[in-house]
Amino acid sequence: MSNRNTLIIDGDLLRVRPRGLDRFWCFRRELAVPLASIREVRVLPKKGVARGLRTLGADLGFKISGTYYAEGSVNFWNYRAGGPLLAITLSPAQEGFTHLFLSVGDPEELRERIEKTRAART
Repeated sequence: MSNRNTLIIDGDLLRVRPRGLDRFWCFRRELAVPLASIREVRVLPKKGVARGLRTLGADLGFKISGTYYAEGSVNFWNYRAGGPLLAITLSPAQEGFTHLFLSVGDPEELRERIEKTRAART
């Protein structure tokens, strides 16, 4: 699995930092999302997740980065083919996004860590 993002839990925020040239492709250096705005964190196969229409970013088939509109949602993608993606649903939309779809090194471990941190704060 391609680790294209660094996720940091910083106080009450989840910081998503695209790595390397992905900052360029995503048009973002960082997303900062309040943990309280995270509705759901799942690990999904890429197949079947609608990417939608690209506005800013890149879509090279194996590399999906940037802002996409799909089924009434504004989504942030930074994914490189080769494994499952970490899908984070936000409510209300934070940083202008409804979902974050990310390539990370160990999506299941990160999902568990985010969920544990959220549970400890409630």
